[in-house]
Amino acid sequence: MDRSRLAQVLGMMGSAHDGEALNAARLAVRMIKEAGATWPDLLDGGQERVAVEAARVLLPENEQLQLEKQELQEELARLRRPPLPKTWTLPCSPGEQIAQAVEWTAILNDWEREFVVDMSNRWRPPSERQQSVLDQISSKVAGIARARGLRP
Repeated sequence: MDRSRLAQVLGMMGSAHDGEALNAARLAVRMIKEAGATWPDLLDGGQERVAVEAARVLLPENEQLQLEKQELQEELARLRRPPLPKTWTLPCSPGEQIAQAVEWTAILNDWEREFVVDMSNRWRPPSERQQSVLDQISSKVAGIARARGLRP
């Protein structure tokens, strides 16, 4: 539909001559019908209809992309997780506990992983509290290693 032509016709509806104003109104209605539009379509520019149609088309695509994103995130997490060691020994010193925990980071939670990495960068012996945490992590590693059939 020629919107500028329609604007001119609608402007003629303000004519002081009743016949001219009536003809302009009828012409405007005919132009809208021929274009397959309605007055609401015309007044809101059809934006609502376009938005609804766009949403209808994009929603399934968005849902598919969300599924693909989740699958890729799960795959990335799996690939980032290092494989568990095939052997296990009882650690005899804090240094061995730290080294073993680093090898078994795949089973550690984020806090434990950060703790072990931090401890691996230290030169001094662990404090009593740090040693207690290392002992807990070593016990966790031992339990999982035994559950997997590994023996020291």
